[in-house]
Amino acid sequence: QGKSLVITASGTISAKAARILGVAIKAGADAATVKLMDGGAGGTQKTATLPVGIGNFDYIEFTNGIQCATSIYATITGTTPEVMVMFED
Repeated sequence: QGKSLVITASGTISAKAARILGVAIKAGADAATVKLMDGGAGGTQKTATLPVGIGNFDYIEFTNGIQCATSIYATITGTTPEVMVMFED
């Protein structure tokens, strides 16, 4: 069953193995980026770094999902961005 989580700073999305289904990012006061990792902040990068300009929005859906063996962690940059990660565990 799919789940989603909205975060505004880097952090754990799922603390166990899970499949990334999609990611959305909305920039705030400046440009923002998000990249999704397997295994925490120092883990393996599983997605390209997704950038957006001030006030812009972008969304990527991964048709077959991207498997993370241990956890999903989002590394976010920017001032007041919003990131939503869709996943299933």
